[in-house]
Amino acid sequence: MVNEKIINIFSKNHNGTNVDYILDLNILLAEHRKDLNLVHVATLLHRSARIRFPIETCIPLNLLIEVIENNSTSRSPRANEIAQILYGLRLMSIEETVGVIDLIRAVKSKLRQCKEVFMSREIALSLYGLQRFSSSHYEVRSLLILLAKKFTESNATLNGQEISNSLFGKFLLMS
Repeated sequence: MVNEKIINIFSKNHNGTNVDYILDLNILLAEHRKDLNLVHVATLLHRSARIRFPIETCIPLNLLIEVIENNSTSRSPRANEIAQILYGLRLMSIEETVGVIDLIRAVKSKLRQCKEVFMSREIALSLYGLQRFSSSHYEVRSLLILLAKKFTESNATLNGQEISNSLFGKFLLMS
């Protein structure tokens, strides 16, 4: 139910104004803050990044981090959830987004717990989300090392669009 509400918020046409998103998300948090889980965080980050809405303007990253770290499900995190969270970072940067380093640390913890193999879509989403990050930061480098290990477990074949998406941030990662 909560995930459906999140999807509906980002599916509405808010006429290009962030105010409506902020209002809707504040209502969602008021009603369901205690119900949030890893799936909800993944959906929030993914959907907000898709429409280029800076989620951290209305939902503090420390709340999202807390939910990620305290995920109470008995199952291990899914590759798709991690990929959606990483895709959700695409509007953020270490220099401009307070708390993003802690968010990366939380994601790394979940990545270590993930038992699923990353398929081509998850690989492309994950790398695309890191386009504004520089490998000069330890946390980014260590995340890339973990991702590389996960990716080598996969026998996925990326299509042209997935390759393009994966390489979109290539030059920033190398800077």
